[in-house]
Amino acid sequence: MVEKELQAITARQEIVQEQQSLKAITNELRGLLTQTEKNFLRIGKLLYEVRHGELYIQEGYSDMWSWFRENFNFEVRTAQMLMRIWAYFGVGRAILIPEQTLAEVGYVKSYLLTMLYDCGKLDSSNLKDWIEIAKENSTREFQSIVRENCGRHDEDKEKWVSVSLRIPPDGLERFEEIINAVAENEGIRPDEVKKKRGELVLRILEDWYGYFYDVLYAQDLDKEEKRNLKIKKVIDQLEGAFRVKVAVFDEDGTRIY
Repeated sequence: MVEKELQAITARQEIVQEQQSLKAITNELRGLLTQTEKNFLRIGKLLYEVRHGELYIQEGYSDMWSWFRENFNFEVRTAQMLMRIWAYFGVGRAILIPEQTLAEVGYVKSYLLTMLYDCGKLDSSNLKDWIEIAKENSTREFQSIVRENCGRHDEDKEKWVSVSLRIPPDGLERFEEIINAVAENEGIRPDEVKKKRGELVLRILEDWYGYFYDVLYAQDLDKEEKRNLKIKKVIDQLEGAFRVKVAVFDEDGTRIY
């Protein structure tokens, strides 16, 4: 009985410590988010710690991004990008890269490096070469290089498909805000945004996949379970961000969600 009581006390103490940690992280983030480019690694690390430790639960939130939206006036997508960079390179889930190197590359190019890793073009043997390419080219140029190496060709040569997305009137402004934020982060000029809308929406979806990647593949699940869990998480994000209902169909046109 005494041993159980001691365990209960220890558990309560740990919860209190987590609550204090979350409060400290929240306060620190409010200062860091005013200078994203300068502080992107620290921001990514703190966000990763909140999610990895599920610290948001200690203040009554059911998910991390509900906590984030209520406490910060900051683009969620950018926050996800920064956390993705840290999850891939800061803690070495993909490749461990020195913080100084990532800082020199900058957060948009560091994010593009995560895409190179996902498509199998970046590994420890060619990391140094890719870092140099990132440093030597502008953000826009590096983006084109990454897309080419990952099998994304010039849009005029691609066979495009049409996808419709119904958005309620009160969600349209938010949708445009997200697209413009993505364009700015990717170095796309305002006059090019309309032409690149499909590409930008696809990039948003790719970011969601990247956000869930290290969570899903750290779990002991088979391929089918991982696939279903990933789809469900992406649907929840889409419906929450745009306030739409999402249906998923397989290649034969059968609805699976």
